[in-house]
Amino acid sequence: MCLWFLSEGDIVDPCIKGMVNWLRLPDLLKCFLAWILKYTEPRASQTCEEIRGVGTPKKLWEQHAAVQEYQQKFIAKWRSLDLDVLLMPAMDPAFHIYAILR
Repeated sequence: MCLWFLSEGDIVDPCIKGMVNWLRLPDLLKCFLAWILKYTEPRASQTCEEIRGVGTPKKLWEQHAAVQEYQQKFIAKWRSLDLDVLLMPAMDPAFHIYAILR
């Protein structure tokens, strides 16, 4: 992802500042960091790989097709189990980490 439209003096929301800083890094550096972190911090390495993006439009369409296939299997499984809804607890936006600071 290219963030050429953001200059150094632009105001960035503090909630996404960390992500913007990661996205500003060159892809080669992200790849190198992912390779180094693979052995010490596998989760951080995976995050670096994910931030790099899909790469090509063909890979994007392959990923999109895989997601659609997974969704169809998931829905078919729910229908076979006769499930209508799945209730689970979730964090409400009111419990956002920065909501306390305001």
